[in-house]
Amino acid sequence: MTVIGGDDIVRGLEAQLRANVPAVITLLGLTDLGEIQTWQIVPDVDAIAAAKLPAIAIVSPRVSAQPQRSNSEYSAEWQVSVGVFARGDDHEHTQTQIQQWAKVVRASALMTPSLPGTKIRIRWAGEEYDLLPNKKDARTIAGAEVMFDASVEKAIDLTALRNDPLLISVHPDVQPN
Repeated sequence: MTVIGGDDIVRGLEAQLRANVPAVITLLGLTDLGEIQTWQIVPDVDAIAAAKLPAIAIVSPRVSAQPQRSNSEYSAEWQVSVGVFARGDDHEHTQTQIQQWAKVVRASALMTPSLPGTKIRIRWAGEEYDLLPNKKDARTIAGAEVMFDASVEKAIDLTALRNDPLLISVHPDVQPN
């Protein structure tokens, strides 16, 4: 029986990022970014406020499209967000650094067509920055959110459940679809 959920997606994406971030940093020549100090799977990307920086928060809050049914199987697409938070030396350094981290996250997530050990495919869906445009607003911490859609061809396969004798109703007119 197959049942894939948002938790499988965030754990797969975390494994992908942990494996690829160091290599992408090196390939892009961004070694001054350092290493991610905190990795968390959270209910909301802002829930990582007390983390050691730089930090990554991964969340899958919802499906991003109506699941599609074919016989006993459903395919689905989830929204997945990776929040990255960093601290710079000053306003300009912070602005640049968070945009570089977003590039690293995006490239690291998309390096392979599917998440490790799964058939979950990731597609880049968007990117937002939490930056202050005014240098007078001293800002040495910033965040970016890199959004992805995670597609699963067989998110749930009900075939095994439908053939399970425990699920067959005692009422002959009420049977599983």
